[in-house]
Amino acid sequence: MAENEQKKGSKKFIIIAILVVIAAVAGGVFYFLNAPKKMNINDYVTVEFSGYDSMGTATVTFDNDEFLYDFSQNAKLDSKIQREADKLGLTDTQDIFKEGLFADLDLQSRITYELNTSTDLSNGDEVVLSWSIDEDYIAEHYGIKLEADAQELSVVGLEDVVTFNPFDDLKVTFSGNDGEGVVELEITSDDDIYEGITFRADTSSGLSNGDKITVTYGPNFGEDLQAYCAQNYGMIPDPVTQEYEVTGLK
Repeated sequence: MAENEQKKGSKKFIIIAILVVIAAVAGGVFYFLNAPKKMNINDYVTVEFSGYDSMGTATVTFDNDEFLYDFSQNAKLDSKIQREADKLGLTDTQDIFKEGLFADLDLQSRITYELNTSTDLSNGDEVVLSWSIDEDYIAEHYGIKLEADAQELSVVGLEDVVTFNPFDDLKVTFSGNDGEGVVELEITSDDDIYEGITFRADTSSGLSNGDKITVTYGPNFGEDLQAYCAQNYGMIPDPVTQEYEVTGLK
């Protein structure tokens, strides 16, 4: 009698164990089928460097069309957006995204990126592209786990820049009486680098012998002068200011 009860108990234990295994397998299959699809947003972005060494620029390009296509193929829409799609008679997920319904759930504002620096770059500098993504929101409403690790990029490909001294082509003349002198600035070259770019003295009249004046090349451009010259002439001015001593007044 005891032996039969023991056998029944063993069978019961075996059945329970089998049920546990089946439940675990079924749970694993269910999770696998319903787990959020993974996408890496870095697959859709490129960073390009352009310009001249020491004043280069980083530009981020995001392939929005390809991203939305892949996103639509992997998305599992929640009930809200599915109802909106049904109202419009849309059955294909990509068509839904083409209609812009994704904006109803504010998808785009939940995916943003930032460069730690994008201007005044030199070859060899490190630029970091980082993302801010509301992963939980996107996983909940779209069934997609959007991944985006920060990218560390080395600046390469910037052109070498040639310098020129604009004061080599400037003639500075002082005239008049001591205490009432004036300065005349004359460009002695017809090179294009002086077209539309002028010189200016910080003091141009009331000069005395021994006074010091500072002449600036391209004062109207300010900090944009070097970038302008590099872009238009392939050279940058160095220096952009020079000091002169007043001499030769009567």
